[in-house]
Amino acid sequence: MERYGMSRGTYAFICLLVIGVIMGAGALIDHAFNPPPPPARVVVDDMQDCRFDGNKICGPNNDWGYAPGKYRDGKLIEPWFTKLHYDRYARITHA
Repeated sequence: MERYGMSRGTYAFICLLVIGVIMGAGALIDHAFNPPPPPARVVVDDMQDCRFDGNKICGPNNDWGYAPGKYRDGKLIEPWFTKLHYDRYARITHA
């Protein structure tokens, strides 16, 4: 197949290249007119308390400064040991 003085492989490569450029331009245009939505912001309710609400688990960096772990009736029943606890233990035992 000799079209325009090109071999079949060259012609197929150029066709695929043109299709790729058109699809890329379409994606850029679509992104320009339809930008992705902004990331969702999680707002913590000031009245919510991790010891009493939800799954009653407070993470290590909770907003209230409570010890990380699982709570029942507002009392810590299953503490989580964080890296800070392990560092303190290592300093005490290996000092």
